[in-house]
Amino acid sequence: TDLATFSHDGNYTPEQTIDLLKLYLERKPTDKEIYKLLTLCTLVSVMWYSWAVFKMAVDGPQGIIKFKPYRDLYLEYAIIMHNESKKYE
Repeated sequence: TDLATFSHDGNYTPEQTIDLLKLYLERKPTDKEIYKLLTLCTLVSVMWYSWAVFKMAVDGPQGIIKFKPYRDLYLEYAIIMHNESKKYE
């Protein structure tokens, strides 16, 4: 989960995330390891997406203005990582 959070916070692409995993493991990762990391990236992003939606709901009109860009970014990242993870199932 640490690598997934790091990738999410750095807005890493799937390719950059896989490269990070290679550096971390000091070897070529298996498809299962790549799948797991990309899935964790998806889940981290969904968590932050949910947080942004919550903030939009409780902070009223100002919350919508402030947190909508985050919501959209996190959803897009989750979709990208989820779609990429399917290649390693």
